Amino acid sequence: YIFFRELFKEKNAIRRSQIRYIITGAIFFTAVSSIVSFIVPVLYHTLKYTSIDNLSFSIFLICIVTAILKHGLFKVKVIVTEMFVFSLWSLILIRTIISADVQELLINGGLFVLTVVVGIFLIRSVVHEVQQREKIEKLAIDLEKANANLEKANDRLKELDQLKSEFLSIASHQIRAPITAIKGYSSLILEGSFGIITGELKNAINVIFQSSESMAIMIDDFLNISRIEQGRMKYDFVLSNVADLVTQVVNELSPSIQKKGLAFSFEYNKSKNYMTMMDVGKMKQAIINIVDNAAKYTPKGSIAMTLEKNDATKKILLTVKDTGVGISAENIPKLFAKFSRTKNGISTNVSGTGLGLYVVKQMVEAHKNARVWVESPGEGKGSLFHIELDAA
Repeated sequence: YIFFRELFKEKNAIRRSQIRYIITGAIFFTAVSSIVSFIVPVLYHTLKYTSIDNLSFSIFLICIVTAILKHGLFKVKVIVTEMFVFSLWSLILIRTIISADVQELLINGGLFVLTVVVGIFLIRSVVHEVQQREKIEKLAIDLEKANANLEKANDRLKELDQLKSEFLSIASHQIRAPITAIKGYSSLILEGSFGIITGELKNAINVIFQSSESMAIMIDDFLNISRIEQGRMKYDFVLSNVADLVTQVVNELSPSIQKKGLAFSFEYNKSKNYMTMMDVGKMKQAIINIVDNAAKYTPKGSIAMTLEKNDATKKILLTVKDTGVGISAENIPKLFAKFSRTKNGISTNVSGTGLGLYVVKQMVEAHKNARVWVESPGEGKGSLFHIELDAA
């Protein structure tokens, strides 16, 4: 009854196999034993089939041994240890009983007591070892299950992340068109294409233009991130002049930077060759992002760009130095991470997303042996952004 009850309650597959073997052997032995020992003698008044009873009991023992050896019903190591210790106790006890004199009796008796104590400790140590091994095996099984669950969860997270990136890409594309239209028409209104506007109306249109411009930059960052994460960002590397590219960026950004009251300069040795293999569009966007970032976090002062070439190492180094809010030492390592912003940066520019520098890092490091990094003496002391490229 107990075995059947445990069989239906037990969830562990190994334990269920142990119980099934015992039940099978017990039922077989009970049935045969009942027939041979009770029914046959009553019906035929003979006991000549009792050898079958012995055979059925042997089968029962085989079932038990199978449950022990194949499914670990009992701990074989513990059983062997106990049999060895009990046999040793029995031998010494017999020697003690048949001792020839008192001296031999005392020696054998003392040896028996010592053997009992040592044997008990030996059995306990083996039992403890087996229990520890069982715990380790259980932990290993649990760990394997946990790893399997983690792998499933990780796969699901990757799937969700992919869906997120796709949604972000689609949403950004849908938003980009109306934002571009708002920016374009507000720019035309400010330029007077639809008539002269003045006063508060001009200020309001200017706010719309500035906001749409910030929104357009943010949408471009989102689109670039979705392309990078989905592996759809394509690069077209061509031999180009870095000095010409930086000069173009300076000419485009000078009006807006000077409008903020910041001094803006660019210096380089015009006698040197600054050719490199690069994706002009991506590198231009990376430089614009860095300069725009410097302008956002520099309330007053200057932004100075320098371009250098080291003929010995064949490296080209572009540096953007500002006199802005600066960066603390603990924030420098995480500045190029996605959505990373410093506390003083948030207080200076509340509308930032922390995506621009992440995009810069991805685009720059897509170029061969290129790298981007930042240095700062500390908060309130400005920053230096560096882009290093291989010279052609």
